[in-house]
Order: sequence, then C-alpha cells, then structure tokens
Amino acid sequence: MYDRDYAEFLKVQNATSGFRRKVFDSLTLTYRSYFEFEYAAKWEDLSLRAITEWDDLDEPGNGVSYSTTKIGYAAIISHLTSQIPSSKLHLNHRIANIDYSGEKTKITLVNDTVIENEFDYVIVTSAIGHLKKFARKMFTPQLPKRLLKAIDKIGMGTSAKVFLEYSDTTWMDSFLSPLPVAGCQGRKELGTIESEFNTFQKVPWAPNLFMGWIAGHGPEKVDKLSDEELSKILTQLFRDIYRNSSIPQPTAVFRQKWTTNDLFGGSYSYV
Repeated sequence: MYDRDYAEFLKVQNATSGFRRKVFDSLTLTYRSYFEFEYAAKWEDLSLRAITEWDDLDEPGNGVSYSTTKIGYAAIISHLTSQIPSSKLHLNHRIANIDYSGEKTKITLVNDTVIENEFDYVIVTSAIGHLKKFARKMFTPQLPKRLLKAIDKIGMGTSAKVFLEYSDTTWMDSFLSPLPVAGCQGRKELGTIESEFNTFQKVPWAPNLFMGWIAGHGPEKVDKLSDEELSKILTQLFRDIYRNSSIPQPTAVFRQKWTTNDLFGGSYSYV
C-alpha cells in the first residue's frame, strides 16, 4: 500500500526520476525509519493494523517521553536481585536443555553439567529470538506444536543505539537528523550504512556521547562492521554535513550487537 501511494505521490510532484526523486527517496527513509524503530521491525514486515493501534499513552500536547536516566536499567536489575539471596542466583550459566519429562524438572547446561537440584517448576523468560533458534532442542519433551508455531509467528527485530564518545563536542548539535541525498556533496549513490542513521542526539546526562539510532535492516548491516569501520563512516558523514573536515573520530564506540548475539537474536518482538 505504501509503495503504491508513494508512487502516486511522486507522479503528482513530477518527481518520478532525477534529483527530485532522490530527495524524496531520502525523505521517505526518515519516515520509514521512525516506524521501524518504534516496532523494531523491518518496513516490509510491519502490519498496518499494528500502526493503527499504536498508543504510547501520551496525552496530546503533553510531549511526555519516558526514558532511562544515567543509572540505566542496571538499577532495576539491582533492585530486583537485592530481594533474592545471592546463593540462589547463578549468573553465566547458559542452559542447553530443560527436561520436564518426569515428576521433577532437570536442567542441563551447555557444558553438559546437570544442575544438582531438580525443580517443581521452571519459568523460561528467554528472548523470542533465542527461542526461535533453540526452542526445538531446548526442551525434553519438545514443546507442543502450538507453542512452536507461536514462537515462529511472533516477529523479532532490532532497534539499536550506537554511542560515540568524544573529548571535543564543540562541533556537535544536541539533535541531528541527517538527510544524505545521492547527487549532493559529490555522492553519486548513498552509502549502505550512512543511509540507515536518521537520528543522532546528545545523551542528556553524558553530553560527550552522541547517540545514533538504527532499525530495520540497519542493525544487521552495522553489526557486521568493526568499531573502526563504523567510526570512519560516521565521521565522514558528520564532516560532510557540517562541512568541517576537522571533526575528530570518536575516542570510543559503545554498542550491543543484538543481531549476532544468539542469546537475544534481536532487541524487541513485534506482531
């Protein structure tokens, strides 16, 4: 539907080819990436029904946005774990199989170690992306077909952030929405990476960090790059945008490669 309407829009704007078409193509990337990030889904996988049901519980005009502060999600985890004796927490114990065939449930780790205790109940909170890859061999007996089918049908995508650390931030705006256009500033074509970054912003509690947002096909592409490769691409993008060849490369790059981490297989589920 979007492709059909966009094609009609281009006809009305007399922009079916040439430079005007390239400008509109770049603008539509920004529009599409907004929904890709909100739903952690690739544009072609998004459901129109899901978009019509979107509700972030914000009242019109309030502009309320909820986010973590400098203490991050670690504070939530610390609070929860503070209520549990440390002897009951087993970190870095990756589970290979949960055998619930008998009266008690047995757990086997990936190194073939069988947990000494047996359990009445086991609650599994693995990411959908992990279950998509391992659910068929993670349980004995295998999960019912209806559950496996549900796991297969639920989408698992990625909304990701890349944090760039700088010692010099004098060149940096609080917010930046790049719009690379093929044909501008010597670009014959858009780079496959730079076109995936549509938003950068300073982190309020750490103004020396510039945070980039990526979603859709972007995380898969970016996760294949080394920090040095990504740093060079984004530095060139900033230099072109600000027309400032002295902008330095970041001193550090912080990110989580969600698409290649098989404990997650993405960052969010979607329908």
